[in-house]
Amino acid sequence: MGVAYVGEYLSNLSGGIDRKGTYLDNFIFTCGFDMDKLVSISGMSVYLSGLGINGGLPLEKTGAIQGVSNIAGENHWKLYEAWIEQNLFSERFSILFGLYDLNSEFDVRESSGIFLNPSFGIGYDFSQSGQNGPSIFPYTSLALRLKLKLSQSFDFIAAVFDGVPGSLTNEKGLHLELKKDEGALISTELIFSPDEKEFGKDYSKYSIGGWYYTADYENTADGSKQNGNYGVYINTEQFIYSENSSPEQGLAVFGRFGIANINFNPSDYSILGGANYTGLIPSRDEDVLGLAFTSIHLSDEFRQAQEFEASFETILELTYSFQALNWLRLQPDLQYIFNPVAASNSDYAFTAGIRAEVAL
Repeated sequence: MGVAYVGEYLSNLSGGIDRKGTYLDNFIFTCGFDMDKLVSISGMSVYLSGLGINGGLPLEKTGAIQGVSNIAGENHWKLYEAWIEQNLFSERFSILFGLYDLNSEFDVRESSGIFLNPSFGIGYDFSQSGQNGPSIFPYTSLALRLKLKLSQSFDFIAAVFDGVPGSLTNEKGLHLELKKDEGALISTELIFSPDEKEFGKDYSKYSIGGWYYTADYENTADGSKQNGNYGVYINTEQFIYSENSSPEQGLAVFGRFGIANINFNPSDYSILGGANYTGLIPSRDEDVLGLAFTSIHLSDEFRQAQEFEASFETILELTYSFQALNWLRLQPDLQYIFNPVAASNSDYAFTAGIRAEVAL
C-alpha cells in the first residue's frame, strides 16, 4: 500500500501562446494483494490504484501538441486501475483482467522514464490514436491481457482493450461502457532482454509492437468512415557504461521509432532518443541527468486542416533529478519546442520548471 504526491510548476518563458506559469499535481494511491497469502490461491494477485489530478494544463501556454507534462489532465479523482492477475506454469504464463494501464507494460523504456514530456512515456504515434486515446493516463479501460515467457530472453504480451477509454462526453469520473460501435484496441509486443538483467550494468532491452483498432474511423482526407487504424513501433535501450564502484551508476541510451496510419491520425510517424547518467556527480549516487529529443511528423491532411506550414514538431528536454530529503525528490526541467502546432503566432516555445515527488 502506498501514497505518493507529484507536483510541478512549469512556466512558458518565451514563445508559444502565453508567457505564464502553471501549477499541477497528482495524488496517487496504490494497493496490492497477494492472494496466496490471503486466501491460499497460488499465483493470484489483485491490484488497485486511485488517481487525483489537479491544476492547469501547460500545453495551453506552449501550444505543443505533444504536451510538456506527463501528469497533466482534466481535474478529477477516480479509480485508475483495478485488475486481477493469475500466474501459471511456474510464472511462464499469466492472464490479467480489469481496468489496466496499457503503458505499464506496452511501449515501456526504463531509461526514458525520468523525463517529464509525455512522449517519452509512450510514443506520440500511439498515444494520439483512437477516439479518446488508448488505455493510458489519464483514462484507462477494461482489458484482457496475456503474457507468455517464450524463453529466458524473450517475452510476448498481447491485450484486448475497450476501444474508447472513459467517456467522450464527460472527462471526469469512471466510465465503463462497452459499445459495439466503439470496437476494441488490440495491442501486441515482442520483447527481447538478454539474461533478464536489472537496469544497470550490461542491461539491454529491445522490443517491437503493433496496435489495431477494430472500429471504423473518419478518414482525415474526405471524412468517410473506414477500417484500418493501426500502428507499429520499435524500442531499444542499453546501459552502455557502468562505473566500477557501482553497477547501477553509469550511462544509458534509448531510442524509439513508430508509425501510424496516415489516413486517421495527425502524425504518421515519430522518432525519439536520448540518454541519462545516474551518479554523474561524486557522492550523488542516485542523481540522474537526462537529455532527450522527440520529433513527430505531421500528415499533409492535418497540416492543411490546421493551416500549419511546418512538417515537424520537435522537443528537446534537459532534466536533473535528485534526492533532496529522504521523503522528497526534486527535478528541475527545461524544454525547448520547435514549431509548437497550436501556437499559430510563434515557431518556438521555451519552458522551465521543477517537479517535486513526495513519498507519503
